[in-house]
Amino acid sequence: MAIPQYGAMLRYSADGTTYTDASEISDIKPGGYIRKTGDATHLNSTNQWKELVAGWKEQGELQFTLRYSSTSFAAIYAIFNQTATTYWWQVRFNDGTTSTSGSKTSSKGIITKMEEGECKQGESDPVDMMCSIALTGEPTRGNAS
Repeated sequence: MAIPQYGAMLRYSADGTTYTDASEISDIKPGGYIRKTGDATHLNSTNQWKELVAGWKEQGELQFTLRYSSTSFAAIYAIFNQTATTYWWQVRFNDGTTSTSGSKTSSKGIITKMEEGECKQGESDPVDMMCSIALTGEPTRGNAS
């Protein structure tokens, strides 16, 4: 069954156990996964084909957009402003059957960017804030709760 976008949530936690919902999120771009490769090519590689070996894995960058409000900004900025603190970030996808069903991915990460959206004359859209999180370590995946 395909998972709808509606009901997707971004949550954060200092301890990886007790999560708080990030409020008024309009977009979530999960980080994905990357596997680096190492070059194992040598002067006698068959028919001059490059040879690669599997290297270290890493997560990409989690990006999200929130509708700007003093409350939502204060919560995210408080995490950003903490020195050397890695928070847990969880993306939860709702499968549409109940409010807590679906799947979740949890990862440690550090907020690396907070950027307020542009304000233009004549625009009626709310002000957005775009944020980026550098994800670190191995993610955990499971059923939403």
